[in-house]
Amino acid sequence: MDQQSIGNKLRKLRNQNNLSVQDVTVLLHKYGIYISTKALYSYETGTRSVEAPIFLALCMIYRCDNILKEFADCDYAVTVPSSEELRLLERIRGLDEHGQELLNGMLELELKRCRKG
Repeated sequence: MDQQSIGNKLRKLRNQNNLSVQDVTVLLHKYGIYISTKALYSYETGTRSVEAPIFLALCMIYRCDNILKEFADCDYAVTVPSSEELRLLERIRGLDEHGQELLNGMLELELKRCRKG
């Protein structure tokens, strides 16, 4: 997929989420990304190639659930974690080894319970 096609899809996703270019540049700050509205426009028009960290952050902001399907017309599911999943991951990473082992054991029990139901 060429830069212009990627840009068109990014613009489409932004519009589907009713976000202005200014809204998006502010939301990117949450990911430590500081770009101008001009830079975002240049990604959307394909005059500038979007870097991977910015691309992934945009996909998260735009709630693009399946990046490969959206950008590569591939049915293989690659999903972006939701904000709740990311929050849980941060909490898990804050646990020591013992806490992670306990959590893993509890998850295994819950998965077995859910499979039976």
